Amino acid sequence: MFKKFTRIPEPLQKQILIRFGLGVLFLILLIAVVTIDFDIYLWLPCAAMAVFMFVAAIALYRRAETGGYVVVTGICSAVEVTPVRKRAKALILKTDECTLKIMLRGRVRKITAGSEITLYIANNTLLHEHNGSQMLYNYLAMEKMRLGEVK
Repeated sequence: MFKKFTRIPEPLQKQILIRFGLGVLFLILLIAVVTIDFDIYLWLPCAAMAVFMFVAAIALYRRAETGGYVVVTGICSAVEVTPVRKRAKALILKTDECTLKIMLRGRVRKITAGSEITLYIANNTLLHEHNGSQMLYNYLAMEKMRLGEVK
C-alpha cells in the first residue's frame, strides 16, 4: 500500500493527506462532542464531515492509483486579482495546445507571471470556451515552479 502511495505524484499525495487529516480531525471532534453531550444535532455534522472527508480521500487515492487524471504543464502569462484585497482570483496558463484560464480556489500564494505551473486535472473535467480561451473551474492539485527550477 505504501509503495503504491509513493508512486502517486507529490501534489496529489499532499491533497490525499490533507483530506485524510481533516477526516481524522472531524473524527476526534466527534468523539469529543459525544463524550461531552450526546445531542444528535451536535455530533451528526461532525460524523457527516468525517465520513465525507474519508470518502473524498479514498476517491482521490483511487483516481490517482488508476491514472484517472491528466497532467497539464504551462507558463503563467497573467494573474487576475480581486479589486480590494488583491488576492489571486484566476490565472492565464499558456500551454502548447491552447490558452487556459484557471479559476483558483482557496488561497494560492506567490504566483507570478512567468512561473511554470503543473495542473493535475481529472480526466472527465469539463472545459468551457470563453473569448477564444478555455476556462477551467476545477482541478485536483496544482504545482508551482519558477522558470528554470529543477523538479
